[in-house]
Parts: sequence; structure tokens; C-alpha cells
Amino acid sequence: MSKIDFPLGALPIANDTGKTINFSASGGHSIYCDKNCRMYDSGCYAVNSEKRQGNLRKSGQRRELSPVQVCNSARLQFRNLRNCWARLSSRGSVPKVSQARKIRGFVDSFAAMISEIVESGSKIHFPVESSSKRKFYQAICDSVKPGAVVVRESVQSLRACLKSTAPRAFVVGDSYDGLGIAGRLKEAHKLARKIRAGGETAIVCPKIKPRGYSGTVAKCGDCTACADGRVLVVLYAKH
Repeated sequence: MSKIDFPLGALPIANDTGKTINFSASGGHSIYCDKNCRMYDSGCYAVNSEKRQGNLRKSGQRRELSPVQVCNSARLQFRNLRNCWARLSSRGSVPKVSQARKIRGFVDSFAAMISEIVESGSKIHFPVESSSKRKFYQAICDSVKPGAVVVRESVQSLRACLKSTAPRAFVVGDSYDGLGIAGRLKEAHKLARKIRAGGETAIVCPKIKPRGYSGTVAKCGDCTACADGRVLVVLYAKH
């Protein structure tokens, strides 16, 4: 059994119809997160969030479900939902390719879950942390309905961000750069302009704001660029 952090939890967005689907807790506490991820463990925003909100991890650890059970639970609940913002892996990631192939019934149950979400008219934010996961899960999603779901790879370096041609995301900055969130946002917008100048579409996540920001803060789901295949690059300032 894997330890699950809110298999289908509420996501705070503007219209209160966001849902998260998670297969494990984050980073070093997950059997599914790739250790090659540069944000693995201490650098991961989800890990840091779990540390700040310890009740999330405790609640997740009390709910032990297999990946197939997570998919089945989400599928059944999405039958009664319409036009949601469905966010996969707001905590830990989906199973690795080698794991997914070994878990009996997982691929079929995952495809059935995706089908139910797509049929509900919901948009799916589906990030993964490796190229192998992106290709594997994109193939499953395309088998359900080609083009309906974008599996977005969180690339691990600036070089990969500039070189790749797949839908991708990149975290700008790190905890030790001395820039702070405001400085990282400036760097993210600078990088976005460079990518656009090269002929690709790019956006900086509007949800992330510097500390002390007094204006209106967008919530995840106000912007749905992460789920839009026309947006090739989504940039996040490290936060």
C-alpha cells in the first residue's frame, strides 16, 4: 500500500470547483517521486508546504490507498462533477514507469479515471518530473482522447528548458540564490521573453507573488495555461 495525501482533496480556486488527485506524499516521503528531480525532498514546494501544515501529512498517512484505488475513487467522484480544475500530483508524483507497469490494473484504471475527468468537461493540470513519465502517461491519455490532456514535464535545468520542444515547466531560481521571490519573478519574466523571442509560447505562473504583495492574488485554476497544449513553457518562480 502507498500512503496517500488527499486522494481527492479540495483545491482553493476562485470557483471552488478545483480537485487534487495525489498518489503519495511528496519528495523523500514518496515512493514514486524521481530522485533525479532537482527539487526532490527539501527543495520541493509541496514538501515545504507539508512541513508547514503538518496536519496534511498526518491526514494523508491515515488514508492508505493503492494507486488503483486512488484512480477508482477519483473516477467515481468525478461522475458527479462538472467543469472542474483537476490537478494531479499537487503533492507526490504518479508512479514511475517501471512501477506503473507492475501494478496490476493500474494502467486501465488510470485511463478510466482520465476518461471520466475529460467527460466531465474538466481541465487537467498534469505535471511529471521526468521525460519517461511524460511519454508514458501522455500515451495513456492520448489513448483516451488525443489532445485532451497535456502531460507537462518539469525539466531539471535551464539547458533542458531551452532545448526541449515538448510541453514543459521550469522552476526559476533556488532557495540559495539570494534573489527572493521578487527577484526570481523578474528572472522568470526575462526568461519568458527569451523563449517567446525564439518562437515558442511561454507564461509565468500568475499565482506566485512576492512576500508582502498587497494586490489580488490569482488562485490555481484562474489561469489554466498548465493544461493548455498551446502553451509550451510554464515558468514558476521558486517559492
